[in-house]
Amino acid sequence: VYLISDRLKVISSELQVELMDFSGNIIYSEKIPVQIEANKSKVYFEKRIQDLTNLSKNENLVLFVSVTEGKNTLDENLLYFK
Repeated sequence: VYLISDRLKVISSELQVELMDFSGNIIYSEKIPVQIEANKSKVYFEKRIQDLTNLSKNENLVLFVSVTEGKNTLDENLLYFK
């Protein structure tokens, strides 16, 4: 997961990563405190899908990723697998 900032100062934030199936069952969840570097693009989370689940088929999974600064959500995204 890349985080990109065009701000000119460091952002103290939290990266939340959740892997779930289409029924809403959470398979993997992690909250990571991150310091998003100023005016930069950088990888802040990287794991193989096989390391997060023992399921043989990934097409029924979705990865939810959000970045928050305090109580403010800076961004969130859903990633689907084939």
